Amino acid sequence: MVHKKTDSAQQPADISSAEWGKLVERKRKEIGIVYGLIAAFGYSFVPLMLYLIPNNGPYGDLGSISNSTFFVTIQEILGALTMFIFYKPTNFIRYFKMLKHKETWLIVLYGLLGGPVAMVFFQLSVMLTITAAGGNDGTVPGLLLNLNVILAAIGSVIFFRAKQSKYTWTALIISTALIIGMAINFAIDKGLTWQSVGGMCLALITAFLYAIEAVGMYQLMRVSKINFSNQATVSIKTGTSAIIMVVLGTPLAAVASHQGFAYGYVIFQNFQYYNYALIFIAGGILMGFSRMLFYSALRNAGATYTTVTQLLMFFWTPILQYIFIAAKAPQTIEEPTWYYWVYVIPIIICTFVISINEFIVYAEEVGWKKAFQQIRKVKVDAERPEI
Repeated sequence: MVHKKTDSAQQPADISSAEWGKLVERKRKEIGIVYGLIAAFGYSFVPLMLYLIPNNGPYGDLGSISNSTFFVTIQEILGALTMFIFYKPTNFIRYFKMLKHKETWLIVLYGLLGGPVAMVFFQLSVMLTITAAGGNDGTVPGLLLNLNVILAAIGSVIFFRAKQSKYTWTALIISTALIIGMAINFAIDKGLTWQSVGGMCLALITAFLYAIEAVGMYQLMRVSKINFSNQATVSIKTGTSAIIMVVLGTPLAAVASHQGFAYGYVIFQNFQYYNYALIFIAGGILMGFSRMLFYSALRNAGATYTTVTQLLMFFWTPILQYIFIAAKAPQTIEEPTWYYWVYVIPIIICTFVISINEFIVYAEEVGWKKAFQQIRKVKVDAERPEI
């Protein structure tokens, strides 16, 4: 991400340069966390948009590999188009010229794994799990998906020697235990079937892929010599993923579904069904903006804090299901189980604790009163990053 100039930030005379730098850095992380929390809504909403389309319509089974891959492909295409317009065509094209650097191809690799590949796995995990639960509950994949938080934290410590406070580690351990506990409770309550086991395994794989993406992209944006901006990183990631998915993604998915390589392109004719097309297009645009916010958060707040913000998906997923029920969505949807909230409320509290961890640590160092006084002296606009 390109930052605005910070000359307008006036350093108070009673604060040293070193301490002022820490305050500004802390403010930048706080803004990144806010961006991540907003992105969590989009990441929660897009996979569940399939509830708005009747299953087994003229476009076939929405839970099939072909349809899931097609949904993700459209997300990548519309996401890239959104960035092309938002970042301006000249800048978007300039970003792709960075592919002449070998290190840039790591963006392509991480982007493919943490983008379309992960999303295909997650779409399939949602459809398999709701099938196992009677075709109506997609909350558990979202739970397991967020194990990427603990994986990203461990990766940051190993590769970047990032220091996590006792509050962060405690909250991460509690969150992880609750996530695993929820999955076990779900298995006992609903009964183990090959669909539920398969859905959970795919969600775990997705969590691992997201952790690789978060840690790898943060390294490229903040540690590498090239020091990629978040605009360049997310544009290259999404643009190349869209091309790869169009050329190989849908055809290979068709082959996996025993439909022939060419069917991967024939499936685009499903856009003739307006409700199907509108949902897919809206999902792609929303995913594009959500991803832009996520990468803004990643550059400013780091891999651990950014992935932690995605724990808010635990809140948005069931809330959206309630909304779909009230709106009488075409697919049958049940309310989340009562014990879901027993697990999720503590997780949300842990998310809040980790999100304000930087301030807690600072307050313990200088005192709570001084911490509140000095944090207000850092103007948000002085270090507000551009999306």
